[in-house]
Amino acid sequence: MTMPNERSPLDPAGLAAGAANYQKKLFEMAQANTQMAFDYAKDLMGVRSPDEAVRITQEYMTKQTQAYQQQMKDLMESVQQRTGST
Repeated sequence: MTMPNERSPLDPAGLAAGAANYQKKLFEMAQANTQMAFDYAKDLMGVRSPDEAVRITQEYMTKQTQAYQQQMKDLMESVQQRTGST
């Protein structure tokens, strides 16, 4: 139940604000993922052995997996806050 001065997350203004926030989060995630990919490519350019390439790739995949997990968690929390679900 909302208080008299509180907007429902499902009213048009609340939906617009939620969509804008969601879009902003997606853009920030895309920026972070792109930067991580560029850093990975830069690291690969300095590789001197196949073992080093494997190590760098494993590190990148671990970082990327952790980033995706955190990003999905953040998105789900944002949606749940906007909709009031748990």
